[in-house]
This record gives sequence, C-alpha cells and structure tokens, in this order.
Amino acid sequence: MARRKQQAGLGFLVIACLLVFSGSVHAQVETSVAVLPVQSAQRLGVLEDKEIVQALTAPLAEREDYTIVPPRVAAVRLGIITQAITDPAFMQKAGERLDVKQVVACRLSSSAASREDRKNYRYSLAYYDVDGRAMMAMSEGQCSICSPPELGRKIALETKRLYAGPYPLGLDTEPSGAVVYNKGESWGQTPIRRPLPEGSYKVVLARDGYKRMEVEFPMPGDRPLYATLPLEKDPNWTGPIPVAVAPVSPAETAPTQPMEANAPPSGESPAFEATRPSEVSRVEEAMSPQRAWGWRSIGLSAATFAGGLGLTLASLHADDKASDTRLLSDTRQGYADRRDGYAIGSYVMYGLAGAALTTGLVLILTDQPPDSARVSIAPVLAPDGAGVQALVRY
Repeated sequence: MARRKQQAGLGFLVIACLLVFSGSVHAQVETSVAVLPVQSAQRLGVLEDKEIVQALTAPLAEREDYTIVPPRVAAVRLGIITQAITDPAFMQKAGERLDVKQVVACRLSSSAASREDRKNYRYSLAYYDVDGRAMMAMSEGQCSICSPPELGRKIALETKRLYAGPYPLGLDTEPSGAVVYNKGESWGQTPIRRPLPEGSYKVVLARDGYKRMEVEFPMPGDRPLYATLPLEKDPNWTGPIPVAVAPVSPAETAPTQPMEANAPPSGESPAFEATRPSEVSRVEEAMSPQRAWGWRSIGLSAATFAGGLGLTLASLHADDKASDTRLLSDTRQGYADRRDGYAIGSYVMYGLAGAALTTGLVLILTDQPPDSARVSIAPVLAPDGAGVQALVRY
C-alpha cells in the first residue's frame, strides 16, 4: 500500500514538473497576431467557418507567432462579441485582453441566393495594431451567389492586400521631443508613427542638450516596429546663445520732429532732392487720357476687323449658293443680292478698322509727358462721314 502511494506521489510530481516546464516554454513564445472568431448574425456552417479562417491565416503561414482564438476563449475573455470590428475601442480591448500585438477580425452576413447550395455574402475585414492603438488596414466586399470555397478564395485575396502594408514605425525617445532626420528630411519630433516600406533605414535623432544619435535598422515587411531610445546628455552643452539687449536712453526714445515734404533726410546732400521721386513722376506712372483713348481705338479696330471677316465669310457662302444651278433662279438671285450686300459691308468694316487702328497708333505715339507742351488729341468723326480723324489742340 505504501508503495502505491509512493508511485502515485511520484506520478503527480512528474505531471507537475511537465506542467511547469510547458508553461515556461509557452511563456517564451510570444504571440503577435490573434485571429478572432468570425462574427456573423447567422449561424455559420462548418465549411464556411473553415474556409474563412483558412483565408485569414494563409498569409500568416510563414509566421510562427500567430494564434487562432477559439470561440469559447473569445467568449470568456471578450464576452459576447457584438461590437463592430471597425470600432477601435473594441479591437484595442481585444488585443489587451488576449495579450497580443495585432488583431485580425472578420464580420460576415449572408442571405439566400437563387441556388440552394450558394449564398450572397457581405464581409468586413479589419487589421488592428494594439501597440500603436490604430487601425492598420480595413476592407469590405461582397460575394454574390457564392459557395463557401469561392467565398474563401475571395477573402484570401482581400487578406493578402490587408497584410501587404506598409507597416508603421513607432519611434520615441527618452525624453521625447527629438527631431528625427532621414537623408536630410525631417520626419517630425518624437514620438512619431510613420508607415514605411520594407527595407533598411538610417535616422538621426537630435535634441538640444543631448548628443546626436544615429540609428540604423531594418524595417520588416510583415509587422510594425516600435522602439523607445534613451538619449545621452551632452556635457558640452551650454544652452542657447543669450541675446543681449542694450538699454535705450531717454534721448533715443524722444519723439522725432516731422520731416517736411521736400526736405532731404538728415545726413544726405542737397543733391538728394533732385533725385527724389516727385508727385509728378508718380502721376506719370498712371496712363494718360490720350494713351487710354489710343488703346480704346485699337480695341475698336480689332472688333471692327472681326466683324468684316464675318461679313466676308457670309459673302462667300452666299456666292456659293448663287452659283448653285440646282436652285431656282429667284433663289439664286436672292443669294446674289445678299452676296453684294455682305461684300459692301465687309469693305466698310475693313475701312473703319484701318481708320481706328491709325487713330490709336497716332494717339499712343504722340503722347507726351505732363511737363511738355500741352497737346490734346482726340478722335472725332470726319464732317463728310468718310471716317475718323484726329483733332489736335495746342
């Protein structure tokens, strides 16, 4: 009897040692990604759940630090999963309670399709970063008249894009506030969170009172990267350079006398008065009435010339109709009369355009400064109606 008790005690000791050893091994393996059970208002079939879970975990096959959360474990640790997976607060709570760094979730809804063995599915996918407290990627889609394998293949394609990245770099310093430089470009002050493609990077951290730090690191292509780097104080730092402010004497603060309009500034020679811009030169910068009339005449010339071109085109069209033998003679005669009228009108318009152009050029070329002889030139109609003339008054 005593021997049996010794054997039982030894067996319990071996089991306890195995449990402790397995617990220690499990503690060394850190779980990074947790795949939550599929959320669905309708009861999922075994094949549907299997296809979706396989689609969510297939891109993670190369990683050994992911786990599929069983429904019972999720019910115990998270309660009844009714919150939307797009809610960051729910995803953050799930990651903290499951003690993981990222959380993957899928929400599914289905309805009957035209075929009994198929359904219409709508799904939402979410990939949440627990350490960064941010949603890294989200995706929504649908699969109409699909079987479970077809649904799984479609979600697998969406999942690959979901995990494609780029993943964020979370960098902080102790103390914070260091400027992060990469190839001369400032990424801002720590703490920073910046998505980076996979590759090797080199950054420089700079903060007043601390030594500059150069850090070279590889950015993974399948997960975020977070780090907090301690800064070392610079013993040679003497602080910012103080700026000395000289006191101002009462004499310097006394109000100055107003300067006369034509008086040169103090310390300048009388020759300054001759070179100072006067009010007359400022008036010269504005366009004189004569020059303004000149430009108006040129604009009128352009508009009149455009009208002449229009009449010319109308005359050519009427000439084509007047030469068409398929039309009646009265119709052709009417087009011929229009052709002559349009031709005469175009000649008149061309003449007016030439006269207006000439007048505008004369007004602009003969414009004189205000200090020269007073000359007034204005366009007037000729008494015989032959065109526009320039009236010059001295």
